[in-house]
Amino acid sequence: MTLGKAVEAFLSDVANPHTRRAYAVALRALAHRFDPRAPLGTLTQEGTAERVALWFDHQWSDRSPATINARLNALSAAGQWWRARGWLTENPFQGIRRRSAPLGPPGLLDRVAIESLVAREDLPLRERVLWRMLYESAARACDVLALNVEDLDLADRRARARTAEGVRRVVAWGPATASLLPDLVMGRRLGPLFLTERRPRTRPPLSDTDPVSGRSRLSYRRVAELFAEATGGATLEQFRRSVLALSTEDETDLRLPGPYSGRATIEAPARHPRTRSEPLMT
Repeated sequence: MTLGKAVEAFLSDVANPHTRRAYAVALRALAHRFDPRAPLGTLTQEGTAERVALWFDHQWSDRSPATINARLNALSAAGQWWRARGWLTENPFQGIRRRSAPLGPPGLLDRVAIESLVAREDLPLRERVLWRMLYESAARACDVLALNVEDLDLADRRARARTAEGVRRVVAWGPATASLLPDLVMGRRLGPLFLTERRPRTRPPLSDTDPVSGRSRLSYRRVAELFAEATGGATLEQFRRSVLALSTEDETDLRLPGPYSGRATIEAPARHPRTRSEPLMT
């Protein structure tokens, strides 16, 4: 497998056309610099990782941190895809450092900032699943946090959640979330999907407790803190409204698997959006 063919194979597997175009910028530049006819395995030869890192810094050193991180996300996503297929055994992009890129004050977040966040592999698995599910479903964080393991339909990429108001809603997600969820569930059959790091000092209701570990359901307050830390101060509502704006911009059918797939209708982002997930028929 040559580098050029490996790049095109990966790009052909990226469903979102906007993401595919953005990823192509970095990957085709990589292929041009290191010869598209060269074997893909040359990227993992001794000393090549350092050459790739030097090339990357020289290529995009004058760009914004968000753009630099987006280019790195493209390389990292391709590298992970190649390793999953056995085409590479090592990560040739491990020498490239991520830049600090605050997302700024409240307002709509741009596509690069959002896709940089959900593509990060340096975050704990719990947060990676949570940010990715919020992105692909555009659901309210409180609805996603209300999910239990027994609510999940992994094969159909959707789940039934009961909100604090007692309304049952559907939350659906795309293939990236689906690939991460089994590692988060880890054989659990009951209890909250998203758990705290440790047992609470005071015992929460049984419905908010994992029956095996005793850990409790992750709270909205804690998630808001984690999200602000990961994004330099952005809010969960800011993120959701931005994702809804992207879905409108892309004219995405949210009933189909993929980004923004958990919503049955698209709303104009200028209005306060209704809940992301539709009530189930009972």
